[in-house]
Amino acid sequence: MDILRGMIQFGCCFTIGVEVLYSDHIKAIAKAVPDHLLLTETDNPGGLKWLKGEVGMPRAIANVVDALAELRQSTLELIMHTVQANFSRMIQDNPSLKDAHVIWILARGGKTEEPGAQEREDHPRPKPPE
Repeated sequence: MDILRGMIQFGCCFTIGVEVLYSDHIKAIAKAVPDHLLLTETDNPGGLKWLKGEVGMPRAIANVVDALAELRQSTLELIMHTVQANFSRMIQDNPSLKDAHVIWILARGGKTEEPGAQEREDHPRPKPPE
């Protein structure tokens, strides 16, 4: 967990996938990651294949979000908004993904406000060492 704390301090984002449904170690990580660094993934199709022997599908993300809400004593809606805001910020801050961010905003009905904006101001992402 020392490495995890160092990565959090550096400002690394963390993706939590289907492993959170089966691994106590991943559950501990999922609880420790600050909201402003949280993302989700499904590891499709391989994640569930090596965990349960079944091919994963994109809908497995719903189980990941359910588990995160329970572990973090939150709600599905708040986890979804947090992850969406983090993803939007990540692609917005990358000049090579400028077009992707515009498409993302349009897909969300043109909404540019992001839940958790105050938290980001309180926890700015550190600059990498030169």
